[in-house]
Amino acid sequence: KIKINNATSSANYVRYYVVADSSDLLSSDLNAYYVMIGNTQDEISLYKQTGNVRIKIIDGEDKRIDFSTVEVEVKLTRDEEGNWDLYSKLPTEEEFFKEGTCYDISLLNSKYSGLFVQYSSGNKNNYYFKDWFVEGEKAKDPYLLQKDDLVFSELMVKPSPKVELPAVEYIELYNRTDEKLYLSSCSLVDMGKKYPLGNAVLLP
Repeated sequence: KIKINNATSSANYVRYYVVADSSDLLSSDLNAYYVMIGNTQDEISLYKQTGNVRIKIIDGEDKRIDFSTVEVEVKLTRDEEGNWDLYSKLPTEEEFFKEGTCYDISLLNSKYSGLFVQYSSGNKNNYYFKDWFVEGEKAKDPYLLQKDDLVFSELMVKPSPKVELPAVEYIELYNRTDEKLYLSSCSLVDMGKKYPLGNAVLLP
């Protein structure tokens, strides 16, 4: 829960770092996920931070907390597959409102969480926090790919003439292990050109 005795703006907002790899939340090398409460859109959103690059991955409802005094409860969840859900609840509401959902597994382990408050002069005593906590299972180190763990199981290199299949080229990958394989660091290389596989997770 948070209460702010002033309107939020570009100079008055809160960043709650749910996942961070450093205790220094102002570090230029910080990798983190944080919930933004306020800022110019008076919204509650989820960001991913990689160094000095910040990307909004859940865009909450604009003007959701556009009040002279802000009171709101915030809830953020992520399942083991990497699906995030962000919720908020105003004092006038009985149920949580879903701000949005996304999928992201860029950062798998957390060492720290914390608050960063940006305020203009005269507002430093206007921020109140209650019942803030983080819970979950201890993070498991991701499995490191070994030789022959990941193989091509099917190749479609010539889709024409089409025979009961889409007229597109594709490859199919097979996970030979008993572990989930996180492919964010993997790429397909073809004739010297690299194609990142993105945030895909390949199940056993």
